[in-house]
Amino acid sequence: MGGKDYLSGGPYDPVSGEEALVVAGPIRPLMRKPKYLVLCTGGTVRSTTVAHILKYEYEYDALAASLERNTIATLHMLCGWADHIIVVEDKHLEQMQRELPQYLSKTRLFPIGKDIWRMSLHPDLLKRIEELDLDTFLIS
Repeated sequence: MGGKDYLSGGPYDPVSGEEALVVAGPIRPLMRKPKYLVLCTGGTVRSTTVAHILKYEYEYDALAASLERNTIATLHMLCGWADHIIVVEDKHLEQMQRELPQYLSKTRLFPIGKDIWRMSLHPDLLKRIEELDLDTFLIS
């Protein structure tokens, strides 16, 4: 039988340590959502747009971040948190190989290319993501 997590205020399963959902009876662990980290140069346009789609259309846990504006310690923390890491340019994959090679096994390139949109959720950026077929990318 589960108890109350006094730190977060929500119920948890003390055996598995997972969050739990109370549904007219015993506590049942929630299905864990995949955690995605999307990285790009500035962390404000391409990665934010992809993370937004992952979070609000796929209902995954997703964060966007900058490879240039975050410290290596922050990137280590974020990469450690993520189940899957998406980079949007070849140069980002090369940077991961140089600076964060321990996370390469969970890193994949979704080749959006250079930022020509300069605005998150730009209609042409959304079109580019659709052309690249994010659905297929996620299941392959």
